[in-house]
Amino acid sequence: MSAHVNGTGLRPSTLSKRAQARLAAASCLSDAMNRIYACQYTVEDPHGPVSLGVAENALAHHELVELFNSSLALETADLTYGTALTGSKRLFAAFGKLFAERFHAVKPVLPEHMVSGSGVSALLDQLLSLLVDEGEGVALATPYYAGFSGVIKARNRAVTIDVHLSDLDPSSPETVRCFDDKFEQLKAAGGPVPRVVILCSPHNPLGFVYPRETVVAYMQLAQRWDLHLVCDEIYALSVYDPTRPFVSALSIDPKSVGCDPSRVHVLYGASKDFGVNGLRLGVFVSQANPPLLQAFVAAAIWLKASSAADALVSGLLNNAPKLDAYLTTNVSRMHEAYARMTSWLDQHRIPYVPAAAGHYLWADLRRFLPNDPARFADDAERETQLWLDLLDGGVYLAPGSFYSSPVHGHFRITFTVHPACLEEGLRRLERILGLGTRGQALGKRDSIRFADDLSLATLTEALKRADLQCC
Repeated sequence: MSAHVNGTGLRPSTLSKRAQARLAAASCLSDAMNRIYACQYTVEDPHGPVSLGVAENALAHHELVELFNSSLALETADLTYGTALTGSKRLFAAFGKLFAERFHAVKPVLPEHMVSGSGVSALLDQLLSLLVDEGEGVALATPYYAGFSGVIKARNRAVTIDVHLSDLDPSSPETVRCFDDKFEQLKAAGGPVPRVVILCSPHNPLGFVYPRETVVAYMQLAQRWDLHLVCDEIYALSVYDPTRPFVSALSIDPKSVGCDPSRVHVLYGASKDFGVNGLRLGVFVSQANPPLLQAFVAAAIWLKASSAADALVSGLLNNAPKLDAYLTTNVSRMHEAYARMTSWLDQHRIPYVPAAAGHYLWADLRRFLPNDPARFADDAERETQLWLDLLDGGVYLAPGSFYSSPVHGHFRITFTVHPACLEEGLRRLERILGLGTRGQALGKRDSIRFADDLSLATLTEALKRADLQCC
């Protein structure tokens, strides 16, 4: 590098190869997300873009703020590293009780089975670093949560093994055959070697719940192919369809279905079920793999959650009346918001995947994709252009490219936002998509226009890569 490259006559500093690789993979997407967060619509500031693309639940924020402001009770130990680097005794007691009563764990989840950390993403990052070497594979059924890709590829230099399910019911145990077929193909072709399969239940972004027989089928898949099964259950208590009850991997004895228990691991966190994405608190559970837990403990100081988050979440989980009241209120409001969202989609004849859990719907917007063969190279560019048109019109939706969707034109729409925010977002969507007459002229700040200096092809490629920690 030239000594005069920065015009000062002094040699500039350099970054690691790891950092340079990350910079090469960086795109306008991170900038876009930051700009959306910085100026998004609120009731108090109604001129920013409406975000219906982030999985946040604001339906009980008022009650939660009141509860947390009135109940924070720090102890002197909270001003130190506490009773353990892996998490406090009160937190593990609270989670142990939650797993017994709400997850129906067949075996008590003890403190020695758990490591807490600053969110499920941080815990998954550490877990994959312990289970997968560089170049090895993590298998997921498409579409899947965008954050998985970033943790697997950008952070751990592993490979995503995308398994397409064709027309199968994605919650069916029959889908495991697709994994078998994919692994056979990889074995014949010489790799990458699968080491982990991730099961996200309730599912993000499709919003369904896996039945017991499918969870069992995935356990058997893990045994058959010498894999670890990582079950992300972060939406466990966000099920609003009583006919589709949540089934935790903790409620099944792996040994009884032909799977070594050391292969099965569960991740859970407070972000989604308790509407506290910002508190950053999660827990990793592995009940039959002491070496893995010991390796986790060795890195616990880098994962440690804030004592304040620990105290707030523990206080809620250990207060049975308030916990019951919150969960009842939250599920009821989610059901109402889901009904409002599906009513709007039905009104405008927009297809979607019926959901039972989570904060979002998977909507089919293919009929709104721009149609100009001379301008767009493929459907991926058409999806990118629709995403930009929505942003320019003041609404952020999450495009299917974020979720490795094999079909372009689907978007994930979050409906658990403040009701006024949802109504404003739907009004703007009607205007942008030409669905009605409710739309009005938007203010200057309603437009993002973050990619004016990029080609459509460049932006489309960034969306395909999408190694973002978007929720």
